[in-house]
Amino acid sequence: MRRRNPFRIFADKALPIIQLAVIAIVMIPGIGTLSGQVRPTDGLHVNTPRVFALTGATIHTEPGKVISSGTIVIRDGLIESVGRSVRVPKDAVTIDLKGKTIYAGFIESVWETKAKKRDGDGGRGGRGGRSGGGDAADKKSVDEHWNARVMPAKSVLDGLELKDKDIEALNALGFTVAHVMPHAGVFRGNSALIS
Repeated sequence: MRRRNPFRIFADKALPIIQLAVIAIVMIPGIGTLSGQVRPTDGLHVNTPRVFALTGATIHTEPGKVISSGTIVIRDGLIESVGRSVRVPKDAVTIDLKGKTIYAGFIESVWETKAKKRDGDGGRGGRGGRSGGGDAADKKSVDEHWNARVMPAKSVLDGLELKDKDIEALNALGFTVAHVMPHAGVFRGNSALIS
């Protein structure tokens, strides 16, 4: 009787396993490449729109000049045309802004300013201070509060002095409108939107 070689038995059983391992090593990088080709692109595609038409908005082109239901065409990041009867290009992506407002510059949302002190107002900007003269000096104004920092009736426009250099600095940065408010106080009073 002939005896079987134990190494031959091992080789017969191991050969299919080795073949599968070699095939797997060769195929795994290829499978990763195939899955990358069928996935959608993350982010913007190469054909990003370059022309936009903002339609139906109220447009403030400069102080005092308003276009209602106007259109702005933007090409390559620059404004191409603005107006009520602007023709929308065929290649433009149209964005409906009906009921929205567009300004021709940045808006300074908080610009604190100190009011000029007036005689007899106690530095409270013209309102909320004691009135000067005689028996009236003993009476408190309706607007006056025991705490001098509470000034709900104060208006930022009372005694407001804007310096030309401050306005020019804001304009140089692209700001065309500013929300001006009193500098100090708990309840500071009324602010104003100026352009």
